[in-house]
Amino acid sequence: MANDVPEVAAAIEQLVRVSRSFDVSQTVSRTGGSLLRRLVDDGPARITALAEAEHVSQPAMTAAIKRLAAQGFVTRETDPDDARAARVVITDQGAKLVAAWREQLARRVADVVENQDPQHRRQLVDALPALNRLSGLLRESLQEISRETP
Repeated sequence: MANDVPEVAAAIEQLVRVSRSFDVSQTVSRTGGSLLRRLVDDGPARITALAEAEHVSQPAMTAAIKRLAAQGFVTRETDPDDARAARVVITDQGAKLVAAWREQLARRVADVVENQDPQHRRQLVDALPALNRLSGLLRESLQEISRETP
């Protein structure tokens, strides 16, 4: 299995690259798209936490959030846990944009998968539990790295 790891990593990289191409738009940057997806998936968060999660500086995250807010995709609200702090919340418009990206990707995947032979389709479905587990483990690993990095 150790010899397979580079191949698995390369396949993941290719899937990520392809999936990101479906949210490329003139509307937001890649950082903005990643941030919007994170807010949909994880819910409201403070700017500092978002900067850490996206591996960008706090000033860069603040600028990205200002751009997204000006476009109506996010808002800032008082953090209910600390009235001195603010958190970023996705708007309905932002959530609809993410949903449209995901629908576009799902349609493309469906078009490709439907044209595969039944055995290949079954292999893809059978791989889903392992892929979902790998995704979760990689996400946990990234969170650990973020906590360890000063």
